[in-house]
Amino acid sequence: MKVSSFVLVVGALWVLATLLRPFVIEVSSAGLTLRSRGATNRLPWTSIDAVTVERASEENWNQPVLWIRLAPGVRLKRHRGKQQDGCRRYDLLGLDDFTIPPEAVVHALLRYGGDRIDAQDYLDHRAAKRLVAELLAEQRAEEAREKFPDGPAG
Repeated sequence: MKVSSFVLVVGALWVLATLLRPFVIEVSSAGLTLRSRGATNRLPWTSIDAVTVERASEENWNQPVLWIRLAPGVRLKRHRGKQQDGCRRYDLLGLDDFTIPPEAVVHALLRYGGDRIDAQDYLDHRAAKRLVAELLAEQRAEEAREKFPDGPAG
């Protein structure tokens, strides 16, 4: 009874420690370094087939997800990947979960990863969203000028 309780407590502490460790991605000209679940994976760009930003759901771009597809034979320690076209694919993290803005994450990846990074759909979506916001702001300003041609009453 004492041994099983001890094993249960140690297992619970290990799970808790694993959950509290942050997921860290370092991007450089040499490649990516991924730190999570107590493992460090150093991946030179030659071992990476693609890093992709995709929709979490088919309907919209809320909570886009970053995933990586590695070259054949390359795997991440302590991660389960899905087999895809002879390569392993791993979901990494939602873009909103980084400590820097999502577009900054994408631009850092593009700077070093070049054509291995597939994020154009996401960047197009963000640009269109900004454009719509600008147009709506201009429309509201024009409506206000028409309603108050001499400026707001004060």
